[in-house]
Amino acid sequence: MVCPGLHRAVPAMLTIPLYWALMSVAAVRAVTQLMRPKRRHYWELTAHGFVLDPDTTL
Repeated sequence: MVCPGLHRAVPAMLTIPLYWALMSVAAVRAVTQLMRPKRRHYWELTAHGFVLDPDTTL
């Protein structure tokens, strides 16, 4: 017995291992930043919106 909506969920199911791998990389990166005293309070910023002057940094 196969549910009719199951076939629509297969692509999402196939991406779950990739999601787990990316989450593991993020967790390892976060732990290493916490363990390093210089990077403990570092906040990685992302530039959002339009940047008028590409030479300006955050």
